[in-house]
Amino acid sequence: MQELIDLALDTAQRGGAGYADIRLVEQATESLTVKNGTLAEASSNRSAGFGVRVLIDGAWGFAASSRLERDEVERTTREAVAIARASGLATREPILLDDSPPAVADYRTPFREDPFAVPLDEKLRLLFDADQRMAKVAGVTLRTSSIEAGRERKTFASTEGARIEQELVDVFGFRGPIRIIAAPGEIPPEFYSATTIIGATNVPDVLDIGRVNPGTLIVDDSWPHCFNARSVIARFAQRGDVLFTEGGVLQAPKAISTLRYLPRALERSLPAPYRAAVTWHQPHEITGCILSSLLTARFAQISPTLGYVDAATCQQHFVVLDELGFQGARLHCDYYVLPEPIIAAFRQRFGT
Repeated sequence: MQELIDLALDTAQRGGAGYADIRLVEQATESLTVKNGTLAEASSNRSAGFGVRVLIDGAWGFAASSRLERDEVERTTREAVAIARASGLATREPILLDDSPPAVADYRTPFREDPFAVPLDEKLRLLFDADQRMAKVAGVTLRTSSIEAGRERKTFASTEGARIEQELVDVFGFRGPIRIIAAPGEIPPEFYSATTIIGATNVPDVLDIGRVNPGTLIVDDSWPHCFNARSVIARFAQRGDVLFTEGGVLQAPKAISTLRYLPRALERSLPAPYRAAVTWHQPHEITGCILSSLLTARFAQISPTLGYVDAATCQQHFVVLDELGFQGARLHCDYYVLPEPIIAAFRQRFGT
């Protein structure tokens, strides 16, 4: 591994980089899923990749690959150098690094028992036991239980002498009691005792905002929204006791341009609100579904996905998004962006 790190940093400096760094990631995941009393999935995955970032004349260049081989490290680093030089042609303000000292650190996740060492039959026993308990709840027609474990080794090194190594081990999933509530029609009253709500429906306005508890967090990835947007915005503005946002939106480090075509006949016939909806554009925000297709076209280590996405795939996307400087979008709903002073007051009041 050290040989590949040295090769990348030396190649970048020979290419004219005043600064360069490399991030190497090795991942292992295991996943088991029991659905309606049968084993629906059993998988074990191993993956690796690296990303090289260079700074040349005040412009960044970034390239990544899933092949940890000498020739590929050299090729990818040269690609990052070429991208930095191309970016420099359009850079208005050169990027300057601060004088922070290079960090040297090592971290290992503390755990009582290595999840990868737990016998397979013990994991399956837990899942089938959970399935049997769910089957006893009247009205439940779909039962799913799963265990996912992940191990990630990450190394960061820079030309300034930084060296950070991490080994992160986790068992993905909620740790605590789970209550299943059947909802044959409208949402039952006991559901509103929840203080964290994640919406993923295709039916509008199923969530009654007036019955949501003060201090509740709502993330809605539904379309149409699972709540009435006007109602939740009005409650937030008047009482400031719920915090909500749409899911699946990212904030880009740079403005994104877009080109949309609206036929002239349609433009004349559409009411003004609909024209605004078609032409509205937030240059620093992009939905995850659109960005995902761009990433798969640009980075070889990211493959297109269909259906269920495992933890390893999510981590691969996260590593690249983090390298590119993407963050979560501002808290918002449709065109409404939640004001920071009210968000701050909510956090102070409810400790979130």
